[in-house]
Amino acid sequence: MSEGFNGGWLDLSESEPVSITEFVASANTSPSGSASVVNSSNFNIPTGTWVTSPITLNAVPTAVAINATTNPDQAAKVAAMNAQTLMANLNAPPPLKNLVYLYGNQEGSLKYEMDIPLNLGANTYNSIQVSLLDNAGTKGDEHGNIQVFDFGTGSWTGVNTLKLVFNGVIGEYKIGIRINDTSNNTSIYYLRTVILSTERKTEQSSSINRTLNLNKDIISNLSQNKNLGLPLTRAQVAGLTLPSLCYGWCTSLDPACDPTYGTDSVCYCYFSIDSNCWACKH
Repeated sequence: MSEGFNGGWLDLSESEPVSITEFVASANTSPSGSASVVNSSNFNIPTGTWVTSPITLNAVPTAVAINATTNPDQAAKVAAMNAQTLMANLNAPPPLKNLVYLYGNQEGSLKYEMDIPLNLGANTYNSIQVSLLDNAGTKGDEHGNIQVFDFGTGSWTGVNTLKLVFNGVIGEYKIGIRINDTSNNTSIYYLRTVILSTERKTEQSSSINRTLNLNKDIISNLSQNKNLGLPLTRAQVAGLTLPSLCYGWCTSLDPACDPTYGTDSVCYCYFSIDSNCWACKH
């Protein structure tokens, strides 16, 4: 009996594209305007020829309080985020210059926007689409479409600010920015995005400790190498102060237990002293 192996690109090409709206609530550019959510038939296909993306980060991204005028607390919190978090390193080695640390929002509460200054270079572009990068490696959905934020037909050149409002997600995501110039040269820029929690470190630690409730009984169970199935959100897993006790977010062939789908409420992280003694429960 032969073993089955991961198909790599074969599996990716046959996989369903992931909806960008699971991660991003809205997208705008300055000075051009807002984007609409559409099912694109060409995010994964060049209009003419694929070329290397000319896009670069023009400046360090900044957080903006959506309701700053009516909520001074949000404005103060954003000022602290921008002061304390270096969201990009423009002097980093070239492979890391696309790495940005941005802030998301709490589930069901959109308070913060991330402004990302991008330089498109000297050419003029008539199309901009934003989706998850890996979607470009798929064949699209059953109709060949991929969900994107589409900025319509326009004229973009030089420095433009991409304004994204993220949903209640935490972790690393690959954003793809597809642009097409007037000569039908098409490219996709890989924006490597790490979404941070808007909770302060002390708040995260307190919340995690309450959730884990590491009392004497639990510590005793851990020492005996027993599994503990505890419900955790991905934000809590990301902020664990005892990483040696957690061996990863659960994954499964069931997409409801796949971290890329962000279904925190149905996944459990199991703990053990032994890294081989944990599992996913759905």
